[in-house]
Amino acid sequence: GGCSTNTKCETDIPGLYAIGEVASGGKDGSDRMMSNALPYCMSMGIIVGREAVESIKDQDLPGLDEAEVKRLKDNAVAPLNRDNGTKIYQIRHPYQEMMMMQTCYGRTEDGLNFALKEIENYKKLLSNIYVLNKSAKFNIEWIQTLEFNNLLQVGECLVRNSLMRTESRGLHDRWDYPDTDVEWLKNIHIRMADNEIKQWTTPVEFTYWKPKDGVGLPHERSEPVKD
Repeated sequence: GGCSTNTKCETDIPGLYAIGEVASGGKDGSDRMMSNALPYCMSMGIIVGREAVESIKDQDLPGLDEAEVKRLKDNAVAPLNRDNGTKIYQIRHPYQEMMMMQTCYGRTEDGLNFALKEIENYKKLLSNIYVLNKSAKFNIEWIQTLEFNNLLQVGECLVRNSLMRTESRGLHDRWDYPDTDVEWLKNIHIRMADNEIKQWTTPVEFTYWKPKDGVGLPHERSEPVKD
């Protein structure tokens, strides 16, 4: 998972760059390369620093939407202003346990659909979460409350893409589709647009190494790309 970027670490959103494992979209394929995070961050960070400086030299500062800033601020401090409701400690751990159970190894359509329904139920609790500690400094309870919305968004993306990929490949292990399907040699993209999650696929581009025709399993022999 991660953002798709070009060799300049640019995403398709102007001004938005991504580095490290955040920029792993299409780069690592069906597996996650252990211990690569720090070299990714250091090498790609240098590239982004150089490219970002060059890109903004001839650009004016963007306008600020005060209404949008106020909306985001009000949403962030809302849990501090509530005196009752649901505590983050009541729901965060059960959500994580449910995701581990349904989206780790051995995924199934029934389990993934169950997780999707549970995520929708957890979303309904977001407007009712309150924080006992009212401090705005070093407040772990508040931080975890703000993070929970992100956990739900990432979880939903993971589940929807897992449902869409009807095969097993790398760390994506579907018990109801145990084989690797050569037709699924492609990337799934997912994005929130107009308050709706949209998914689409693109074929994997092989610039250095290409599997033989019909090969879908990572351990089978592959051949270098010929000019």
